[in-house]
Amino acid sequence: MRITTQPIGAGRLQFGERVRARSTGAVALLIVSAALPAIGQPVDCADIASNVAMSAALGLRVVAAAPVARDTGVTECNWVRTADTPPTVSVRHFDRRAILANPVARTPESYFELLVSAGEEVAGRRREPLPGGGKAVLIPGNGQWLVVVQRPDGVLRVVVNLPARATAFAVARAVGG
Repeated sequence: MRITTQPIGAGRLQFGERVRARSTGAVALLIVSAALPAIGQPVDCADIASNVAMSAALGLRVVAAAPVARDTGVTECNWVRTADTPPTVSVRHFDRRAILANPVARTPESYFELLVSAGEEVAGRRREPLPGGGKAVLIPGNGQWLVVVQRPDGVLRVVVNLPARATAFAVARAVGG
């Protein structure tokens, strides 16, 4: 976690945080936020889910391939059985920079809803909320599942390339849903 201080008016607040200063004296604002990688640098896949957690969720041994920065604030992580096989789980992590840059959905909540609605439209099926709290949903596909999870560090779009519903639930839990 990164802690920074800045005088009011010296910088932009994130996600609609508001501060009102009623004093003419020096006022400082303490902003606490998760540390973000440098622009263009992908998120570490281990920050999304460990190989151990993902393997346990899937019931088979997988390892994370190297993360790929798809765009500013967008990282793709794939968990594979071996280097020459297609991914068993593919995750796109959209951090705050990607969300704020979106012209339509500029909050984590609205970005989550944008991804869920698009998934429902493509699949032609409705979402299934994940029981037990957290903001996560499953959308069934043909032999795969779309999982969308809102976390404090952004929104995840997860494709689970296995047909079992229980596996999709376990993957959702492994990534923080």
